[in-house]
Amino acid sequence: MEMKIREFHHSDIPHLMEICLKTGDDGKDGTDCYSDPHFIGQLYALPYVIHNPELCMVVHEHEIPVGYILGTDDTREFYRWMENQYLPTLRRRYPSGMQCASQTEEFFLSLMHTDRSLVEVDPRFPSHLHINLLPTAQGKGLGQQLITRFTEKLSELGSRGAYLHTGPENGKAIAFYQRNGFEIIEEKPGSVKLALSLM
Repeated sequence: MEMKIREFHHSDIPHLMEICLKTGDDGKDGTDCYSDPHFIGQLYALPYVIHNPELCMVVHEHEIPVGYILGTDDTREFYRWMENQYLPTLRRRYPSGMQCASQTEEFFLSLMHTDRSLVEVDPRFPSHLHINLLPTAQGKGLGQQLITRFTEKLSELGSRGAYLHTGPENGKAIAFYQRNGFEIIEEKPGSVKLALSLM
């Protein structure tokens, strides 16, 4: 059956959490990287479907999600919400001194305990996004379609541009984003930031 794109539905949440885990190691299966399989999804999937469900879309096969795009049009406001309402409970669940299964989990745990409201936001790129596809959904042009539809929504909301992060080892993803108009604007240990202007 052909894979299709549709709007997010709340019944998709368990599948989005699973996709986040299965792509949670620089695009590879991150199951062995996390002491709790729900950890990464609670940080990089769940807050977006709570805060900005209208911007979430899924790729599905037989109505089962096999990929998604999600994000926010206002990063500054989103991070204030995370800091004040979302992260306190998560930080109690995953304390900074907890035993981690890998350096990957340690890295994301450190981010979880960093004050998100202090993150600097480039006014040229006030929005950000996350896109993840399981291997069965890759190479079919679906990622490009998701980005097109997502950025059209951002433009309708008046956003000037959007950014995303990926790992420096994820060369396949970096090349994909560059083919879709993103440019590398920052490189740090463990992270590459790419951005797309919508003006």
